[in-house]
Amino acid sequence: MSIKDLVINALRMRPDRIVVGECRGSEALDMLQAMITGHDGSLTTLHANSPKEAVSRLTTMVRYGVDLPVEVIELQIAEALDLVIQTNRDPGGKRYISEIVGYYYDPKEKHCATKTYYERPLWIEKGIWRAIPAWIDSLASFEIANRDEVEQWKQRVSSAA
Repeated sequence: MSIKDLVINALRMRPDRIVVGECRGSEALDMLQAMITGHDGSLTTLHANSPKEAVSRLTTMVRYGVDLPVEVIELQIAEALDLVIQTNRDPGGKRYISEIVGYYYDPKEKHCATKTYYERPLWIEKGIWRAIPAWIDSLASFEIANRDEVEQWKQRVSSAA
């Protein structure tokens, strides 16, 4: 059984969440289709050097399965992915979050573009928040943070940006 077969069969079971350990081939198209068609809790990993390079890597993997125009694939990527978290390793081997980005489709340039929310340059202790993510207000409803903490965080981001 391939990962592609598992994803397709999982979709037949009408799941609330789909988690694929790593997209490496043509199952990438099925993951994108699942994310676009209401499986908002989907999660997967892929290897790329940056969130921008992840778009071309994902495009290549989708094209393993079907020959679609790059613009169509990048539009689907922008519609499917809400958030990408890039991790790196410091010289000591410890992993850290180096970038958090969102994707959107730029119709003028006809490609998937990124909006950086958080950025941590290599080997720097603290990162810099570049924008306030649209989902920040939902943290309180999920009881991840209370409303006062969310407001304080938004004020710190606004003053840093």
